Amino acid sequence: MQNNQSDSEELNLPEALPDNQAAEANQTCTFIRYTPKELKELVLAAQAFDDKAIEALCEAFKPLVLRESHWPSIIDRLGEDAVSIAWVIFLELIKRYDDDDFEHLPGLIRSYLHFELVHAATDRNTYNDELAFEDILNIIGYYG
Repeated sequence: MQNNQSDSEELNLPEALPDNQAAEANQTCTFIRYTPKELKELVLAAQAFDDKAIEALCEAFKPLVLRESHWPSIIDRLGEDAVSIAWVIFLELIKRYDDDDFEHLPGLIRSYLHFELVHAATDRNTYNDELAFEDILNIIGYYG
């Protein structure tokens, strides 16, 4: 299975991480684009637990997973767990995907990943005894 196009580009993530983590996350990624037919073959193989197909899908969608998991609002709430949570969301979607529309699958993955990460971030309990009242108000958006 050959990929249509492969471009090496700089991945510019939102600056919400400490310098050492941001530099690591902003490494050059290879963008791999598959045709709908190739995506279908990969997804079906991944659903049958084919390690090579899972690895190919993860490599193809790595830039998207990294970008969506590094939004400041996500990283502020989920911390360093954001990337791991994003990968779990991505793999669960691939496992459950049962539609036949593989042309629009990348857009679906982006939307689903974004909203599930927002959902995970809002479900995370951000209140603890160590936070001052002003910090809590800042977290929930009363202070800019």
